[in-house]
Amino acid sequence: MSSEEGRLFEEQLEKKRQVKFNVDGSSRGKLGPAGIGGILIDHMRQVLIRFSKAIGIEDSNAAEYLAIRKALLIFISSPWVHIRKFCVESDSMNVVNWVFDPSKVLGG
Repeated sequence: MSSEEGRLFEEQLEKKRQVKFNVDGSSRGKLGPAGIGGILIDHMRQVLIRFSKAIGIEDSNAAEYLAIRKALLIFISSPWVHIRKFCVESDSMNVVNWVFDPSKVLGG
């Protein structure tokens, strides 16, 4: 096996160990009825878990944050927690930045 074939083989093994949660949160208007949802997929794009839920009156940043939080809570109680790497994908840069640095003002 060449070094390139070895590297590709390792990449494939790594992908098999990873699952990804795609999440989203939204609200109607600046502050309004809001909901969250997410879908957990494996390296073959097989759906493992999905969720959706109304969360009351919130803004879009809070909804996105709550979607990420729910995904994390679901994953840590799942059978994959000890055998898979985990990735969360969100379309809210405000919330992603805040998760990495909570001292920042969310949405600011």
